[in-house]
Amino acid sequence: MSDDSYVTTLCPASIKKAQEELNEDPENRAGAIQTLRQWLLKQEHLRFPTETRVLLMFLRHAKFSQLKVRSTIEKFCQAKQLHQDVFSNLDPSDEMFIQFIKTGIWLVLPGRSEDGAIRLINRAGAYNPAVWKTNKVAWFKSTYLFWQYISLSEENQVNGYRFLADFSEFTMAHQRFFTMDEMKWLLKRFQVVMEGRNLERVYQVFPMECLPEEYLPDDYKGPNAGTIDQITDRMLAEMQQAGIFRQLSVISDPRWGYDAALEPKDENKVQGSFRMLKW
Repeated sequence: MSDDSYVTTLCPASIKKAQEELNEDPENRAGAIQTLRQWLLKQEHLRFPTETRVLLMFLRHAKFSQLKVRSTIEKFCQAKQLHQDVFSNLDPSDEMFIQFIKTGIWLVLPGRSEDGAIRLINRAGAYNPAVWKTNKVAWFKSTYLFWQYISLSEENQVNGYRFLADFSEFTMAHQRFFTMDEMKWLLKRFQVVMEGRNLERVYQVFPMECLPEEYLPDDYKGPNAGTIDQITDRMLAEMQQAGIFRQLSVISDPRWGYDAALEPKDENKVQGSFRMLKW
């Protein structure tokens, strides 16, 4: 489905960064999206949304390489087909997701870094493994929903994120919560920087004014992000806005997936096309 109403929400600095680092040329952006859309419509084995904002999100991840984005979409559809219970019907008003966010396992901090990245805290030991042991699908689905929400922002797509991994409450019970394969899956997706309890180093990357009260010295009286509970309340309020819910519904529609029986043989696959090069 074409969407001629798309208007970028990127600030001028991010537009420039997208062009320099992601090969996103504003003049050719619509053409790249349409090329990908036309390819998708010819792939009988792939069921994937063709909305502009979804295709643009995947194109940015692939730095506007048509070959790479097609491979990424194929892998996404295969994973979704295998794990519909995790990847489908994302609902930020779901009670299990609300419980997950209220643990404070992920915190979105106010403001951005100097290079435009969003700042996050992962409190790896914030949840109770005994409570979630019988709800592991809900745990992984909630994690995926959170990251899909982060990925919806055009600024985040271009500027990425920085996150502080806090393992201060992480125990053997948390470690045993995951199988080895699940742990490998998580580690492949996140580049973790463990700051430990060296808060002086933390403050060099995460200014005090953007941190929760619980991470600040007792004698600090300046601005801050509020308590962990206040931060999670703000996060849930934003996630449950109608526009966010609609975008999550589009990407997590259970219709999307992969049909191996319809996969074309190599000689019948659609030939690749490539982005325009400027000399």
